[in-house]
Order: sequence, then C-alpha cells, then structure tokens
Amino acid sequence: MNKKLFESIFIFFSFWTVLGAHIDGWAHHNFPELETFFTPWHAILYSGFFFSFLFLLIHSVIEHKKGKPWRESLPYGYGSSLIGGFIFLISGIGDMFWHITFGIEESVNALLNPTHLGLAVGIGLMALGAFRNNLAEKSNKIKITTILSLALTLSILSFMVQFGNPIVETYASSQDITQPVRYSQIMGVLGIYFTTMLFMSFILLMILRWKVPFGAVTLMLTLFIGLASIMEENYVFILGALLTGLFADLFIKYKNISPKNNFHLFSFLVPFVFFVLYFLILSLTKGIGWNVHMWTGAIVGPGVLSWILSYLFVFCWRCKS
Repeated sequence: MNKKLFESIFIFFSFWTVLGAHIDGWAHHNFPELETFFTPWHAILYSGFFFSFLFLLIHSVIEHKKGKPWRESLPYGYGSSLIGGFIFLISGIGDMFWHITFGIEESVNALLNPTHLGLAVGIGLMALGAFRNNLAEKSNKIKITTILSLALTLSILSFMVQFGNPIVETYASSQDITQPVRYSQIMGVLGIYFTTMLFMSFILLMILRWKVPFGAVTLMLTLFIGLASIMEENYVFILGALLTGLFADLFIKYKNISPKNNFHLFSFLVPFVFFVLYFLILSLTKGIGWNVHMWTGAIVGPGVLSWILSYLFVFCWRCKS
C-alpha cells in the first residue's frame, strides 16, 4: 500500500474515533441518567478505535512478512500511533470495569476519570501519526492529513477540558449566568484564555514549520469548533470559526508571514477576530450576560495573550534552528 493511501485511510479512522468521543460526550451532556457502559455512543467511539488499531496491526504484519523489520513495518511516526492503540485498548478495558465498579460519572467527573484520561492519551498518540511523519520530512509542504492530524489532536485535548471551552460552556451568555456571578466570570475568562492558547499554539506551530496553503487554518478551526459544538449543540459558532479561518488564510496569503514579518500581528488578530464574532453571535442568540468591561476585555485579552505566546514560539524556534 502506498504511503498516501495509508495516511488517508488512517486519518479517516482517526476522525471516526474523535467524532465518536464527541458524540459520546453529547450523550453524557443530554442523558445524565446513563448507567451502562454498553451504549450506541460508546459503540461509535470504540468501533472507530477498533478499525484504526486493526488497520495498523494488519499493515505492520503484512510489511513484516515482506521482509521489513518490525520497527520499519509502519511509516515513520506511526509506531507511536500503534503504542497509542495499546494504551487505548488497556484504558478501554479498564474503563469498562471502572464503570461496572463505580458507576457512570457525570459532568466534570467523567473528564477526570483516570481511564478516560488514558483513552485521551491513546487517541492523541494515534491521531498524531501524520503530523510526526510530515514533521520528520525536510520538505516545507504540509499535507492535508497533517492538518487533519493536528485538528483532531487539538479537538481531543479540548474535549478533556470542555468545561472551560466557551463553545461548550457559554458562561458569558445571559441564559447561563450562575450564582454567584463572579463564578461565571472567572470560569468564562479562564476558559477563553486557555482555549485561545490551545488553538493558537497549533496554528502558530503549523505556520512556523510549513508553508501553509490557503484553507489550512479554516479547515483546522472549523473542524475544531465543529466538533466542540456537538456537546451542547451550539452549531451556530461554526460560522464564527469559518469566518475567522478565512480571515487568517487571507492574511497568510497576502501578508507573507514569517517570524520577522507580521507573525506577531497575526497572532494578535486571529483570536481577536474569533472572539469579536463569538460575542456577536452570542448577543444575537443567547444574549450577553456580562457587563461591557468583561466582554470587551474577553475580546482583547486573548489577542494580547496570543501575541505574547508568539514571542515564545519564535524564541523556541530560533533556539531549535
């Protein structure tokens, strides 16, 4: 099997697995009374993993029978994906016994369950296969499978801290303000800042390492926000991600971004535009429950944070070079 076909098949199975995790998350958000491990939503998640893992094992065995040593039976970078598969398998078996013994978790408890953390590590290692492979190449061209690999890894990381993701938990909306109000403000701002650092780190890494084609940031952001929106069915925020991605891709195309040219400005503007659109959409749908000082600061703050983050990335990149 040629490498391109291999990567295409595996990224499809990886998407299936990550999508299954988010659908299972949606079920836990909407059916908190779930009291069994054996659900249709778990079936989507575990079937995605099963095909991913089986695909890696079969390919490895076939290549080994052709005379390749085990260490070379998978394309470079996918050996760690296979290790991730074993971690997921062990964690999945452990998860079943955990649920049988302690019951089904609710809310944040489900995200802190040790077996669920193991599942997330396994999925992340598996999904990063294309990224590790492309990273090792000398070419500055990024493959679409690499963009998807980064987007899926970003999504599974965000999934495990979804209680702070402003797409999942709209703490700033007038409908979701909890008492005391200070709690909603603190959780909301921390979530916005953390989510900004998360998605901008992936975008900045991609820009520093490769020549990014038009549409790359749009694909990454839209997939990331699209998956996150499943949990509480906040699909309207996908529009904001799409428009922000288009803005970012146009900026990259016409401003010739490099560590010495427009990189830091780009780092400020992307989250700034994203949260301008976020609060605009929020105001038109659920309403904004924060005062003007809070929500305007929650627009500018992520831009400033990302701007500072960009200097750290450039420093690390220069040290590497």
